[in-house]
Amino acid sequence: MFSLPSNYSYAETLKVASLNIAWLGSHGFNKRTENDYKELARYAKQLNADVIALQEVENSDYARKVFGDEYDYYFSSKNWVQRLGVAVRKSKGILDVR
Repeated sequence: MFSLPSNYSYAETLKVASLNIAWLGSHGFNKRTENDYKELARYAKQLNADVIALQEVENSDYARKVFGDEYDYYFSSKNWVQRLGVAVRKSKGILDVR
């Protein structure tokens, strides 16, 4: 019979997703209205992901408009409006670079 050691810990399920939001930022290519942001936020909530790889998002301010305050945001330092980034659910404690 097999038994686990007493110091064994079970891993939680981690849901990972990716999303290209196409020109999400302060530039003229972003023609979204407040209703568009609400619809994007509704879709993001349905993802219910712990980690979300982001493409074409200018910065955490714009990511927060879609994903809210329950995530920490990390973006590439490239000086361009179409940055790569990642959103990590705060409650997971997965990544803490502070």
